Order: sequence, then structure tokens, then C-alpha cells
Amino acid sequence: MKTRLLALAVVAAGGVLGFVMATSFVSSGETNGGGQSGQAGLAATPGEELERSIGRPADGTPIYISLVGDAWRPIFGEGNWQKNIVDDDVRVGVTDSAVFQEAATEFQDFPLYWLGLEFQGLPLTGITRSYRTHLTPPEDHVILEYGTCTPSPGAGCRSPVQIRVEPYCYAQPAGFAPEAKEDTVFQVRGADAQYISGGLRLWMGDVTVRVSGGPEEEELNVAEALVAANGQGPARSDQQFPPLISEC
Repeated sequence: MKTRLLALAVVAAGGVLGFVMATSFVSSGETNGGGQSGQAGLAATPGEELERSIGRPADGTPIYISLVGDAWRPIFGEGNWQKNIVDDDVRVGVTDSAVFQEAATEFQDFPLYWLGLEFQGLPLTGITRSYRTHLTPPEDHVILEYGTCTPSPGAGCRSPVQIRVEPYCYAQPAGFAPEAKEDTVFQVRGADAQYISGGLRLWMGDVTVRVSGGPEEEELNVAEALVAANGQGPARSDQQFPPLISEC
């Protein structure tokens, strides 16, 4: 039964990620590029606060919140930006990269790994928090996006680099079907790693990190560059990841 629940968790998580990618051209994505020049901080639904935008509500209310950077505006178009970002009460338009910095560094629910505000010329363009404990099994993850993409008509597109972090117990190695595992387990900075279903998975401390960034060698480069955003892990990319805490 436990293995079945883990498998369901993987399927549910993958479905949400696919939804985010498929709708990114009208709903999710962020950056620190130009756009609303002269503005700083949050430019979105009146009354939105950063704590609610990425942090878990005190009452445990299920949330799906995205911080969306200004570089996506010309890709969305002003109409979609207004409708799907500014007027949407679960998304926040970000016109100042300091907002991304604060959202990542103040996050405390579990260790959060990222590449800083920029990686190899790609700015941090989106932070999405999905926290929905009403699901069975429950869901909780943060997705960070780097760079933008141009969708084809009527379709979404994938940001050049994506990092998904979630509690280890929601995405254990045993929860993946054998046919989904594309390679044997190897080590990345002391953490177990494996290519699974088109992405590189790493297990360290009490979290699972999934890197999606194109060819395997590019995903490995991203994994090698990961650092802890919120002080709960290595501060430099030349440091080892913490040992796995496997009790669930």
C-alpha cells in the first residue's frame, strides 16, 4: 500500500508540473527584465503580500501561487498579462528581482535549492508554490524557472531550466516505476542521482530535487551548480549536499 501511495504521489506531482508547463504562456513565469520601468516590488492583485504568495497559509488553506517576472510580459501580450497575472488572485507580477530573492531566502518549510537570480545568462523568471494537503496523497513543492520561451500558437512551452524541490517522502526513488528510470544511480556532490522520465532527480537531506534543462549533460551542470537558497544546505557549489534522511 505504501508503494502504491508513493507511485500515486509521483503521478500527481508530474501532472501538476505538466499543467504548469502547458499553461506557462498565459499563467506562469517570471523574470527581472524590463517592462514596468520605475516600479518596484509587487505589481499585481491589490492586497497581495509576499508571505501569502509563496509561503504556506497559517490555516493550511490549499494554495497554488506563482510569482511571475516582468520579462514574460511581451511574450504573454498585455491582454494575457492583465487577465492571467494582474487580475488573477493566485499569481503575482514581479517587477523587482529583490522580490524573488526575498521569496527564496525567507522560505522555511523545507530546504530550497536554486541557482541564484541568474544562471549562465538566464534570469530567474518564476517561482511557483503548490501546497495542497487536501489531495491524497498530499502535494507540496516549489518550482523555480530560469529564462523564458516562446510558445507556438495554442500551446505552451518549457522554460530553459527548471528546478523542482519537494519533501523526500513525496518523491522517493521506490515510488518510480522501473521503466521510468533511464540510468543507474550515481553521485552528484555526495547525493544519489538518477535520470528518471526525462529529468535528473537528486535526493539529499529531506528533499527531492528534479532538474529539467535539456540534454543530460546540461541537467548535470545545473545540478552541480545548485546551492541552498534559504540557508538549509550548502551555500557554495563546491560543497557537498547533505546526507539523505530517509525516514518517512
